[in-house]
Amino acid sequence: MTSDLAANSQRYLIHSRQYLENALLALQNLEAGKAGELLWGSVAEMVHAVAAYNNTQLHSHRELKNFVIQLARELNDDTIKKDFLTAESLHHNFYEVQQEPIDIEIVVPIVRELVNKLFRLLPSEANRQPIPPQ
Repeated sequence: MTSDLAANSQRYLIHSRQYLENALLALQNLEAGKAGELLWGSVAEMVHAVAAYNNTQLHSHRELKNFVIQLARELNDDTIKKDFLTAESLHHNFYEVQQEPIDIEIVVPIVRELVNKLFRLLPSEANRQPIPPQ
């Protein structure tokens, strides 16, 4: 992996962690739309981290989804795709907040598990630490 790709992967990883932490704070403040969007952002950034590590740049939402679908196939793990789609639904909730904080709380463990699963696909030299369970 080139240093540029390593730097990009690391940057996405840092953003993913920040978004997850901020999502939990927003949830504590009962901001369902914001919390959901940040959870979605955490997943999207971790997907970008894995893509960058694999020398792939994703330029659109469709490319992000296609990458996840392909990744799930390659790993023979349909939960990656299913959990991605669950997280993606939080993105749609941002614009017309229909879900309440209790609904978002249900998705937090799903997002956390997906982010950690994707995180484990990155090399150990990325100076990474897993997202702690809550």
